[in-house]
Amino acid sequence: MTSTVLLKRCVVGLTKSTMPRMMQPQTAAIVNQTFDTRYSYKSCYEKLKVGVQQELLFSQNYIDMEKVNKLMQIRAGHKILTIAGNGTHALSKLLADPEQVIALDVDAPALHMAKLQATGMELLSRNEFCSLIGINRRTVPPNERLKIYEHIRLALEPETAAFWDLSLNYIKDGLLYCGVIDQTVTAFSDSVLPLIHDNSTIQEYLALGNDMNEQIRYHEEIWNSEIWRKEYMIMRNKNMSTVSGPMEDINYGLACLRQYDRVIRHVPNNKNVFLETLLTGDITGKCMAGHLNQCIVIL
Repeated sequence: MTSTVLLKRCVVGLTKSTMPRMMQPQTAAIVNQTFDTRYSYKSCYEKLKVGVQQELLFSQNYIDMEKVNKLMQIRAGHKILTIAGNGTHALSKLLADPEQVIALDVDAPALHMAKLQATGMELLSRNEFCSLIGINRRTVPPNERLKIYEHIRLALEPETAAFWDLSLNYIKDGLLYCGVIDQTVTAFSDSVLPLIHDNSTIQEYLALGNDMNEQIRYHEEIWNSEIWRKEYMIMRNKNMSTVSGPMEDINYGLACLRQYDRVIRHVPNNKNVFLETLLTGDITGKCMAGHLNQCIVIL
């Protein structure tokens, strides 16, 4: 079945009455909950400029969208209403072969990100698309990504083209690394982490997972040093202050560190789709999630 994606800006909340009739009640509730979480970032949006100069908060997705799709019980022929996010929320829904995906967002840059990816998936080869968004980005010259963008630029809506014309440096670096939050993570992996662990240790750590007992041992005895914990919490606190400002009485960095430790004890590193970009600032394609892991054609 041919699926379509509609990407629109929305500045008001949603109610179940606005959901497509084909969606089940429990699905509508999940979508409502997902959409409403965007409003938890309201304070950040108020700080950002309106228009094509507005910044993109997230260029990568940090949610397991395959699990979200299963919870939504998406089936072939369904019509899906979701947030656009950075494109991942909308485009990953195509994996379930719905008839239509309607993606809304209060954040204009998020829609521009989603629209550029959707256009790229439609017009580019898989290799070209991966180069554009930044898979194996250090092996692709920045000007090559600009050439790919120019190839599809005329197919973009005028507002989306205007946004990216003013953000060519983001395209040079790879789309997946241009978000405000993602730049903080990349700065950590590029400048801070090498002072804690050398590259061979990082690669050994990423390769773990076939034996979870060995992964836990390596984490506790080699990786989880005091300086690692300190710098990781600092980085995560910077993330939160960027989004919502300082949070009194809440140690967000410590909460993130505890969550990281839980994940390491339950998820193989070599199957953790978020770990490579966190520790290396790149995605090599060995382990990817959602729509990045399959070649999807949008018509």
